[in-house]
Amino acid sequence: MSDPRRPGLDHRLSLLLSHPFFAALDPQDLDRLASYARTLHVERGSFLFRKGDPGQSLFVVLRGLIKIGVPAPDGRELVLNLMRVGDVLGEIALIDGAPRSADAVAMVDTDLMVVERRDFLPLVEDRPQVAMRIISLLCHRLRATSEQIEDVAFLDVSSRLAKALLRLSPDGGYIAITQRELGQLIGLSRESTNKQLQVWQRQKLLRLVKGGVHVLDLSTIQELASSVERRRETRELLPEHA
Repeated sequence: MSDPRRPGLDHRLSLLLSHPFFAALDPQDLDRLASYARTLHVERGSFLFRKGDPGQSLFVVLRGLIKIGVPAPDGRELVLNLMRVGDVLGEIALIDGAPRSADAVAMVDTDLMVVERRDFLPLVEDRPQVAMRIISLLCHRLRATSEQIEDVAFLDVSSRLAKALLRLSPDGGYIAITQRELGQLIGLSRESTNKQLQVWQRQKLLRLVKGGVHVLDLSTIQELASSVERRRETRELLPEHA
């Protein structure tokens, strides 16, 4: 991890203004927060933080991709989320001050904006609308985690993999991710992930390259993922049983 870099005040303010998470703040609050914010560059494969580290900062992804995961004693990892440009992370520890609940690793070279807890918490305490923003964000996180657990429990390899590829790159093209990392994201071994990728490569849906995957047939991958969502919506429309 390299040293933090501080952009100009106007640049930091424009970043805050462009992000919906901070839209509830008054102009004077934004000015104050921008004066404290800084940027941080994290190289691919480096930790932004580890599980158990002190939770004193909130981060906004400006460029790149951050993987949030929980390590197991045997070396495996449960991937909880992928944070892309515009996403906010570190909000749980920011509020309660407890240690980090997961690892955060840069999957590609990544730039983030950093806001320290000591600077942001007074705004949360004084501005109910800011607290509601955080509650909304936490609810979104919970829904996404519930969906991921459902996918791992009920979907087949093909369905899980199609959804993961779209999460990583909604517009297709090159995705910088190893097959091991992709398997961790969908709860499968590297061997099972590779087997499905090889099938799709023969079907010319994608091309496997060193250190990544290049999606060639985005429409077919989208169709595979959308069929999953249609099945999910159908289940939700069914009456609940006592």
